[in-house]
Amino acid sequence: MLRNHALAYLCVGHALTKTHYLLFATELADPKITRIGPAHERHQEALNALEYAAYACKDLPLGTLSKEIKRAKVEHRDGSVVDRLKTDLIRLYKRFEDELQDRRFFYVSPEYARYYGQESAFGPGVEEKFPEAAEDVENAGDCLALNQGTACVFHLMRAMEVVVRRLARRFSLPTGLDVTWVVLTGNMTDKIASWPKKHKRAIWSAAVSNLHHVGRATRNPTMHPKKTYTQQQAREVYDAVRVFMVEVGELLGSSKKEV
Repeated sequence: MLRNHALAYLCVGHALTKTHYLLFATELADPKITRIGPAHERHQEALNALEYAAYACKDLPLGTLSKEIKRAKVEHRDGSVVDRLKTDLIRLYKRFEDELQDRRFFYVSPEYARYYGQESAFGPGVEEKFPEAAEDVENAGDCLALNQGTACVFHLMRAMEVVVRRLARRFSLPTGLDVTWVVLTGNMTDKIASWPKKHKRAIWSAAVSNLHHVGRATRNPTMHPKKTYTQQQAREVYDAVRVFMVEVGELLGSSKKEV
């Protein structure tokens, strides 16, 4: 599982720290104490903190730390030699630190957090009309959130490819790999021009024109190896593609008899 909230890791660290604090407070209250047992007021609190630590890390990629914490809880269930418990707690916390050092975490700003991990990001209508594009739409949002602007636009263009092919089929146009967007939109324009005036030629012409401009302004430059996009530029493309896919989805759903 790659997506975890920072709070979960904080809870693990807090629980382990609390256990150590309870032991420290016990020693501070009675410097001569060498053993604490079930009857001691802080013994059960310490065990509960260990249990919470194990629970907090059970769904986190922290290796066997959860099992080791539970094992320590069982070993100290009936009482603890203070020095032994102290050693075990230090070992568990060091293990926790080691696990964190072996991992890399990425921060997503609140402004872009809403784009990450969003299924049906463009709405249920788009997902229903263009299910083949769903994965790329979600991946585009993930890339946008992680400040990978160029990758975001690549995924958006893959999603748009689905729209292009869908429109081409509706217009009964060939959709081979050698057929470019420019050719397809040109053929669509010719088809629309041949419709009777009572058909929604203006609406369809606007949709095809927008598609043509997307291809010229975004898709073609994106395929050039030197073209890159900042996070802000990618968000503008993302929002534009979202609006376009929503509009085309609605148009396809309401105009079956017109093409």
